[in-house]
Amino acid sequence: MVQKDSIYIRQITPDDSGHIQTIVTVINRAYRGGDGWTSSKDLIIGNRIELEGATTLLEDQCGTFLCAFHGRNVVGTIRIDPVGESECILRYIAVQPEYQSQGLGTRLLYSAFEKAKLLGYTIVRIGVADARTDILQWYRRHGFQDFGEKMQCQTPQHLLIKKDLLSITLKRSLYTSSEHLGSVEDTLENKHI
Repeated sequence: MVQKDSIYIRQITPDDSGHIQTIVTVINRAYRGGDGWTSSKDLIIGNRIELEGATTLLEDQCGTFLCAFHGRNVVGTIRIDPVGESECILRYIAVQPEYQSQGLGTRLLYSAFEKAKLLGYTIVRIGVADARTDILQWYRRHGFQDFGEKMQCQTPQHLLIKKDLLSITLKRSLYTSSEHLGSVEDTLENKHI
């Protein structure tokens, strides 16, 4: 077990390009490795991200990449990308398998919530494959709600989907009613989304 206070989370920038290969490894081990509870290797074949794609994301100024560090080593990632003026999507949520089930994914998630608020977003969304009931439950425990938005999973060409999968969009308000905007339903109604 890793001491929680020995791990810190910060935004990475193009100046952190020396960490890019480790970021790729963390994401691919979390999504496609067989030794973590978040692996989807039974559903999709191929790396979740390639070095070139990660480099592009790191240099992209539209989104925000947060990484968890244990010492100087990246052990977790999460990316915030804009969807609209007040809404963002979380992507590349990954924790190195040996760091999973210790609260680091939750810390990354809530760090992303705080950063998204600072960036002016009021709603955060995520897409999850319908076959991943364990992952869907985890997000629901953290306040995400299903509003019936489903679509065929769209994956990069280098990935092979083993079966038909639907992507379920979950959303969560970044504010409680006493803080700002009310529930996701109220926020969505007010935005006419």
